[in-house]
Parts: sequence; structure tokens; C-alpha cells
Amino acid sequence: MSARDSLPTTHRPPLLLKIAPDLTEADMQDIATVVLQKKIEWFKVTYMSP
Repeated sequence: MSARDSLPTTHRPPLLLKIAPDLTEADMQDIATVVLQKKIEWFKVTYMSP
């Protein structure tokens, strides 16, 4: 994020966060807190079957 924020432009590329679908409730709360604090614009939950 610091690299993105230091870009010499007013247009910042969106941040993407990919998270696993099998997280605990506590993990999801922690991620939600960071997403809100860091203003992450987009995140994706994925599932890959074995």
C-alpha cells in the first residue's frame, strides 16, 4: 500500500484482496477491520475444489 500511495499520480490503482472461503469468524472479523482501515476497494472470496 505504501508503494501505491507513493505513486506520483492522483489516480491510484485499486487494491485487490483475495481471501480464502474457509476462514474462522475471528479471521473474517480481522480481515474486515483491515479492509475498512486501509480502504481496500475490492476483495474476492474464492473456492478451489480439490
